[in-house]
Parts: sequence; C-alpha cells; structure tokens
Amino acid sequence: MTILGSILFRLAPLALCAAILSGCATEPGPLAISDLRYGTMCEPPYMHVCSDTTDIAIDGTGRCMYDRKEVACNWYGFSFNYTPREASFKISCDMQMDFTSDMGNPSGVVSKDASSFHYDIDIHGGRFFNPQYKVYRKFDGVQSITETCAYKGSKLFAFTFHFRYVGAAT
Repeated sequence: MTILGSILFRLAPLALCAAILSGCATEPGPLAISDLRYGTMCEPPYMHVCSDTTDIAIDGTGRCMYDRKEVACNWYGFSFNYTPREASFKISCDMQMDFTSDMGNPSGVVSKDASSFHYDIDIHGGRFFNPQYKVYRKFDGVQSITETCAYKGSKLFAFTFHFRYVGAAT
C-alpha cells in the first residue's frame, strides 16, 4: 500500500525501497524538475526524505491508516522541485511490481491482487512531496516496485524501490 502526494496508499508486503533514477527532464520544456530525492521519509508529517536510498528495510515501526484500520508500516517516498510553465498541472505515474498486492488508502481497498497501478498527481506550488508507505507483513525476501512518472507523455523520471522485510512489527 502506498501513500502518494495527495496520499494514495499502496498495500502490499513491505520491504526495502531501492530507487534508481533512470531519467529526469532537465532541458527547457513544459516542465523542468530538479533536486529529485527518494528514500525513507522522516517522522510525521512525512514531508521530507531523510535518507536518499533505493533500499528500504520494512520492519513495521511506523503507523499508517489502511482500509479504515491502523496498521504497522514503513514510510518512504520521493520529492522534487519543479519549474512549471503552467500554474497547476498533473503528472501521470505508473507502478510495476514484481509481486501482487491489494492497493488502497485509508478509506478502503481500491484494487485487489494488483501487479501494476496507475495514479495521477495534481501539482502546484514549486516543491512536491510524495509520502508513501508499505504495510508490514512477515516475508522472507525482497520485493521491488518500479515507478515511472510522466508529464503529457514525456517521461520525467523512473526509479525502483527494493523492499526488504526485517524483524517483527511491534
């Protein structure tokens, strides 16, 4: 389960988050981004990337609301600065997972047994934070999610989070 900008949540076995930047629009165009950061998020209100990393340990030490229940989780995400050529706009993001998971948010499950997920993000203000979380569950191994975001069909960036489950949720 993942929480995105306006807080879209992703429910799936949580582990380490490994993000590999595969591209970033920096030349002049309709949208220029800079200072792309991804990794673990700081404590509430989760509006800052604390550690730039692509490998996230999932141990369930955080707390999240998923499907109207408080659950053990870990927070991660991404942020960037941008120079828009418009006052407000949307970027389109796709997630590809090497596992299946129920996707949802604090209100409920929005997709069952998904291996991919699409979301749009409304952007305005010059700096964007996208806190996300992974629900803790016992799992021996690593799971990966690749996120690719685009503006009007042009890829802005892509990265892969690697989730590694450790320890036991408290």
